[in-house]
Amino acid sequence: MSAEATPQDLTRSLGRWDIVTTLETHAASTLHLARSSSGARETVVIRSLKGACQPEFLDRARAATELRHDNLVTPREVGQESDQGYLVLDHVLGETASSVLRQLRARTRASLDPKLAAYVIAEAAAGLSAGHDIGITHEHLTPARIFIGYDGSVRVLDLGTAVTPEDASERRRELAYSSPELCRGEPLDRRSDVFSLGALLWELVTGRALFARTTEEETVRAVCDDPITPTTVAAPHAPGVLSLITTRALERDKSRRYASCGELREELVAKMSLVENERGELVRLMNRLFAERIEAKTELARRAAAGEPCGDIVLPDEASESDDSSTIATQATPAVDPKPKFDSEIPPAVAARPKRSEADAIDLSTLLAKKLPLRQAVILGVTLLAGIALISAVIVLLTRTTPDNPRVAPSASVALAAPPPPKAEPPPPQPSPLPSASPLPSAPLPDESLDDAVVHIETIPPKSTIFVGGVKKGLSPLDLTLPKGGEAVLIEIRHPGYVTLRERVIPDANQKLRLTLMPGAHKPSPTSTIERFE
Repeated sequence: MSAEATPQDLTRSLGRWDIVTTLETHAASTLHLARSSSGARETVVIRSLKGACQPEFLDRARAATELRHDNLVTPREVGQESDQGYLVLDHVLGETASSVLRQLRARTRASLDPKLAAYVIAEAAAGLSAGHDIGITHEHLTPARIFIGYDGSVRVLDLGTAVTPEDASERRRELAYSSPELCRGEPLDRRSDVFSLGALLWELVTGRALFARTTEEETVRAVCDDPITPTTVAAPHAPGVLSLITTRALERDKSRRYASCGELREELVAKMSLVENERGELVRLMNRLFAERIEAKTELARRAAAGEPCGDIVLPDEASESDDSSTIATQATPAVDPKPKFDSEIPPAVAARPKRSEADAIDLSTLLAKKLPLRQAVILGVTLLAGIALISAVIVLLTRTTPDNPRVAPSASVALAAPPPPKAEPPPPQPSPLPSASPLPSAPLPDESLDDAVVHIETIPPKSTIFVGGVKKGLSPLDLTLPKGGEAVLIEIRHPGYVTLRERVIPDANQKLRLTLMPGAHKPSPTSTIERFE
């Protein structure tokens, strides 16, 4: 993509900003790079909207200007000139999540590392949660609205300023990330964005769009009714705990989802043990995927801020896909198989051999029809007769009857007599299965009860105080008896000199937990580790 500015751009201003160049053009808006008219070394991105803006849109956009958060790109200013509205946004260097997935596919790696995917969604959830706190929901989340900075930051785009696309294909793509209640036209709350984050998480981990279909009707049906493949099936490398989180975020009954994006973020941080290392890993990934674009965009920003010409800067194009059908996840398509398969089970060394064309095949009649020298013809004839005689002799030997060898018809697949196969040895006796060793030295859990579940908790350090619902239950190790059910129970563990750990447990079965507290102040921790043993 060229960053060359047109003569119209060079003479145009919006508010107190001079447009330097056009970055992207979309159906409903155009993105421009602009600098301050005052001469200050400051650049911004201006999103100029096509057509007149509805008053309610401008109201939402002005409300969004009040929201400043590290995980959001919200308008700094909202303006309107000659019936054309525009938004002034922070200039952040990076790429959308959809661009990252395209680059990964182009390099034969279809998806993000599960821990990086969890980090991206956890950061996006933090930004959305800030918007929800002031009554703004997104309702238009897609991979194109998750922005990953070259510095490893993650931001949500268009919170409060997104509009439903008029183009049918764009509308269909957006519906693939909508909640069932949005598709059905029902009232929405913050849990609608939780569902969208679940669909995005599923795609980042598997590399495929969960609900994308070829028509709007099929897409809506997929969102509302189609079975959802667990991420552990679609991406066997994904950990089971991430699959459980994704499944709960994608509950079609919103009362069974996470109650908020904040709760989803807490679960991701705690269960996936997210720390600051993920941001550094994301920076390294972006450098590998977009090295040339980083260099070009950085130089473009420097020149724009300095007032220098930018016409000779060309942004390298991203990897593009002419057909996005390969990214559609259908229930008929099997999950990613960790074992490579080959056509007709042919080994790769054999499959790689060039196939002979019909013109290259040698037919015996054609060979004999050719006019060969007399000596070559005689040699060929003798060779053929000798071969026929040898084959006849072998057949006679194989079919000869003896008292110890009854007549047996030769197999069509046997060319020479083979020694009789050895007698099959009886299978060795299988050792009786040993009881599996428990990872915890504690006594076994009591038998399952119809009404209660026993949760055995051990902690590092031991003798930590365990609370359930604010009520002290005792010191670890401890067996908690909880009413069996699918609702999560909040367990809090405290120990002097350690960060308080809060863990949600679903007492649907007897289970054992080993919890590790982190040294530090006496406050809730999002980074404590947990091991669960069934």
